[in-house]
Amino acid sequence: MRVDRGEIVGLAGIDGHGQRELMRALAGQKPIEGRVNVAERFVSIRSPRDSRKAGIRFVPGDRHREGLLPGLSVRENFSLRSIEKDTRGGLISAGAEKRRARTELARLEVKMAGIEAPISSLSGGNAQKVVLTSVLAGDPKVLLLDEPTQGVDVGARAEIYQVMRAAADEGMSQIVCSSDRAELVGLCDRIYVFSRGEIVAELTGDEVNDEAIAQAMMTATNARAHTAALGGKLAKLGSSDWAPFWMLVAAMLILGSVAGWVNPFFLSERSLVNLMVMTATLAMVAYGQQLLMLTGGIDLSVGPLMGLCAVVGSFFLSGDPWLMPSLGYAAIIAVAAMVGAVNFLLVGPLKLHPMVATLATYMAVQAVSLLLRPVPAGMTDFDVLDTIGYRMGAIPATFIIAVIAAIVLDIFLLRSGKGIRWRAFGSNAEAARVAGVTPLVMQFAAYVGCSVLTALAAIMMIEQVAIGDPRAGLGYTLTSIAAVVIGGTSLMGGRGLFLGALLGAGFISLVNSAATFLQLDSAWQNYLLGGLIIAAVAFYSYSRSKAVSA
Repeated sequence: MRVDRGEIVGLAGIDGHGQRELMRALAGQKPIEGRVNVAERFVSIRSPRDSRKAGIRFVPGDRHREGLLPGLSVRENFSLRSIEKDTRGGLISAGAEKRRARTELARLEVKMAGIEAPISSLSGGNAQKVVLTSVLAGDPKVLLLDEPTQGVDVGARAEIYQVMRAAADEGMSQIVCSSDRAELVGLCDRIYVFSRGEIVAELTGDEVNDEAIAQAMMTATNARAHTAALGGKLAKLGSSDWAPFWMLVAAMLILGSVAGWVNPFFLSERSLVNLMVMTATLAMVAYGQQLLMLTGGIDLSVGPLMGLCAVVGSFFLSGDPWLMPSLGYAAIIAVAAMVGAVNFLLVGPLKLHPMVATLATYMAVQAVSLLLRPVPAGMTDFDVLDTIGYRMGAIPATFIIAVIAAIVLDIFLLRSGKGIRWRAFGSNAEAARVAGVTPLVMQFAAYVGCSVLTALAAIMMIEQVAIGDPRAGLGYTLTSIAAVVIGGTSLMGGRGLFLGALLGAGFISLVNSAATFLQLDSAWQNYLLGGLIIAAVAFYSYSRSKAVSA
């Protein structure tokens, strides 16, 4: 591909077929393969800074997210990309900056209250003109424009076209990516048509017309060679929602076999029972975490909440004849539901970021636990422990409950209308809202549901700690998130299986147990867990992105 001096070259094609990726690669925002020649000089572009040094400037298509600085003035938005022109001795000359801003913005007839007005006060067309003027002020040799007139009125569009044509007349090379074929036909000297990441047609002269572009887009038959390679097959495998399930099954069998071969006691009945108990507890709190992550949320307060539930239970489950255990279970569920409602209020109506909101709840819940039980106290009655730890043969009842819960939740998620709406909200909250989903109702159900499931996990944990320990559940915050991530749930929301979270919990418990039996240093548990999280997120993200672009 080439762009001559003073030429405007267009990039056409169905969105997602490589033209926008090429623009971002030239802008230094994506890795680039091959060599780039700017003004008869080969340059290496590894970052936006490299691109700027080479004389390449980029006008992003999403001006609100990538082009504008909403907290700054019109002047500051203009001068940002060429601030070196107003710098004297390391300091900005306010007078020079203001003069340059007024002069350049006046050339494009930007309508504003003044250069100190907030950028948010401008209309869409005027805001886009500020972005374009700001980029042009850097005197680029090559100008990259992604959807240059998206969301602007007819008058502003014509003014932007005039500026682009004037810049071309002065010798500036321009590359335009637009989904509007009429815009490309009216602006460009030549057009490259993309399909599946490759240039499939070059249109010049009389060929630059809407019909030729459409025909080249629809008749392209090139296919990516890598889909037949091992990497493509692995990516296709990893993109399935069930892929994490089977991969974790295989990994658990291999790890369990190795640990059992090195230390036969690892496969003893007692060891396996303990493994199932730990898995059930972690899986239940992971289900709660997954309810939220499917909607794009997260709850950092689940660990302290488990400790609070254990503390609350210690006042009721101690064997006093006038305090029935059922009242203790009800109190645990009620306290957890209240914490979930608080999280919802912070994230929903008050619109705090989920991590900020639940981190605040984390500290508040832990403080309440320590006020109620400054030191561990309140031994749980043995009859209560026997009930929670009931075995069906050699299998703990809690493990059976965890398995059944995963199956029921997956049926709800995949086969019910509410489950589809749940996943839709996580995939695209705004589209789901337009389709009839009520965001606040969805968030309320997710946060309260997460806390209630955490309470059930805390009841399972009581069998293991047998005392009101306010710090008993702290470790479950990170491990619950890890179980969900390793189980294949997307951090962006909308994708994942509860059976995957169950196996993620089982795998983490297996790693911790195997490390003990293999006499590995306790630090190795953290090394392995951290490495698994990074590997899982990287592999699933890569696989799913490749599946979407294929």
